[in-house]
Amino acid sequence: LLTGTRDWRNLRLSARAKSNLAAHFGLVVNAENRRKMLVLQVERGRVRIVRRTGDEEFTVAEAPFQYEFGTWVSLELQTES
Repeated sequence: LLTGTRDWRNLRLSARAKSNLAAHFGLVVNAENRRKMLVLQVERGRVRIVRRTGDEEFTVAEAPFQYEFGTWVSLELQTES
């Protein structure tokens, strides 16, 4: 689900999510297209905030995070511009 316009600023997005099979899952904000976005990404053993631009990926922040497949996880990502 994508919504909003380019003039949206200072966003906060929260959701409950779970993964049954995917290697990673999360939230996307500031998506200009499928190749340029900011992602809160939950992976096995860690959570990362990732800036994707084209084929490049830069980890903005990272922390240990444990969860079990099929378990609901509460996520929240806030940006300020």
